[in-house]
Amino acid sequence: MNQAKALPPALTAGLLERRDSTMSNEESLVGLEKTPTQVKMRSASRRPKKVGKKPALPAHVVQARQCHNDVEKQYRTRLKQKFERLLAVLQASKVKDESGGEGDSEAPDCGYSRGEVLDFARQRILALEEENRRLSDQVQHLDRRFTIV
Repeated sequence: MNQAKALPPALTAGLLERRDSTMSNEESLVGLEKTPTQVKMRSASRRPKKVGKKPALPAHVVQARQCHNDVEKQYRTRLKQKFERLLAVLQASKVKDESGGEGDSEAPDCGYSRGEVLDFARQRILALEEENRRLSDQVQHLDRRFTIV
């Protein structure tokens, strides 16, 4: 169960463009809002609640609950969008790294849980750290060769 799902490369063609560096992170990602079907997060199914007879509540309590529910819904929506953006970035970087690509056994329309997205991000960070170490060693080796000659 510890194995993460492979990222389907069919979902990731050209999702991101960098804009001017003075813009915020929200403004610097282009194309993600325009293509919401490119990434798909898995969501829990929700059944309608059974509505029973409840005593009438004062109007200010009903309004306070509604405001709280609206704020919570906005929070969940923003969090979901952040996870979708993270997944899109991970998939785009995965496509750039794979020249030929691996055979994915999964259908491209399957969704990913938030935990899986975080696992993908962790794996990507570790891979980038390893690549950074390898390139740093290569630069040091070339620098030593250059100073000897």
